[in-house]
Amino acid sequence: MLHFDGTDDVAPDAVFLELGLDSLAAVELKNALETALRVPLPASVTFDHPSVDRLTDFLDRQLG
Repeated sequence: MLHFDGTDDVAPDAVFLELGLDSLAAVELKNALETALRVPLPASVTFDHPSVDRLTDFLDRQLG
């Protein structure tokens, strides 16, 4: 969604808004995560957990 070439291009503590995530991309990311993980997520998930590592921790708790 943010058009990075690979996972090494984004630091785990990078803040989504600083990476260029806007509200439309946030909804697209939420929808893609819901589809991939088969769990419902709040519309505000990327704003409530605004970095890769914080979102990963949240998703780990939801799936665990």
